[in-house]
Amino acid sequence: MDRQKPLRFDQVFRSEIIELPHIKIASNYHSNQDKTILHETKDTSPFDRKDQIVITYVLEGHVQSSYTGMKGVFHNQDGKASFIYGPNDNDHLLAENQYIDSLAFGIDKVFFKNLLTNEDDPWVENLLNQIEAGRPFSPTPESFPISAGIRHLLAEIRGSDLQGGLKNLFRQSKACELLLKQIQDIQRYESHFMHYTIPSRDLEKLYWVKNYLELNALGHISLAQLSRESGLNLFKLKKEFKELFGVTIFEQVRAHRMQHAMSLLTDTKSTVGEVAEVLGYEHTQHFSTAFKKHFGESPSRYRSI
Repeated sequence: MDRQKPLRFDQVFRSEIIELPHIKIASNYHSNQDKTILHETKDTSPFDRKDQIVITYVLEGHVQSSYTGMKGVFHNQDGKASFIYGPNDNDHLLAENQYIDSLAFGIDKVFFKNLLTNEDDPWVENLLNQIEAGRPFSPTPESFPISAGIRHLLAEIRGSDLQGGLKNLFRQSKACELLLKQIQDIQRYESHFMHYTIPSRDLEKLYWVKNYLELNALGHISLAQLSRESGLNLFKLKKEFKELFGVTIFEQVRAHRMQHAMSLLTDTKSTVGEVAEVLGYEHTQHFSTAFKKHFGESPSRYRSI
């Protein structure tokens, strides 16, 4: 990381802390004007890093993190996450002129181990062994994308209008659901990268396509145009995209569109009909059907028709 005097982690991120049984949630918002290095220690972290596994979701912004005892740097940026057992002091670089919105979960490692001890899975067994030995560890070599399902759970945890004990019970159940889904997502993510046979020269092009789809999901997406601009012929574009990311190009576009719809429903006062119109649906019912198929719930749960 850059040579610069680091600041205390808690000097910059003054987190909203949600205390649940065996799980602590830190909800962070921060506007950064200058490039900053944050030094995270036992005294400055919102988590007890020796006793907690931390899953960090960066919904907006860019945080570049390095963990003592681990190789490589984790780039959590705009829809990326990391799953880390980092019991030592750690550093986080924040780029200048950016707004950061993140949500982090500290999960008690004994609780985590007890949940998974009887799981007959070599992947889980390796994860538990690393944590039990107290070694800094991540099940992935880099940050991984936040899936639409995880985004939905994060929005529910943040946005619940329940009060008191019921709100805590709701958040606890959703946090456990998130943990289950995240482990499944990571296993699928790793499986894709262990078994793909895509030439290295095509990987950068495919990631360019994925980024383009996210930025232009509400516009007209043409496979022919993507093929021309990425430099991949149509057959390779479709085949290798599915092999690398586990979904077709249009499934990826639909996921981005549905996530945008969810954001409009939860963060604005738009009606279901207005959201359907933004997404280009002529009939609200067609949008509602697609939304329910994607999230398992009707959009009317979040907003009136």
